[in-house]
Amino acid sequence: MDGYMDTLFDFMDPGVETETIYRDYLAHVATFNPQKAKECEESLDEHLGYKIHVVFAVAYVAKDLHQ
Repeated sequence: MDGYMDTLFDFMDPGVETETIYRDYLAHVATFNPQKAKECEESLDEHLGYKIHVVFAVAYVAKDLHQ
């Protein structure tokens, strides 16, 4: 993955906003905890009474239809 990302950085001008946003995104992704995400999903499913992945799918289709 690092090799792939290094190629993307080669196309960015050093210090521009795009690089900063991308580095912030990478830092955020590095904090991802799959177990915590699963627990959050299960909690939402339980409290909201529906499967959250269905909501994501509906939102995705709606976004495409309204563009």
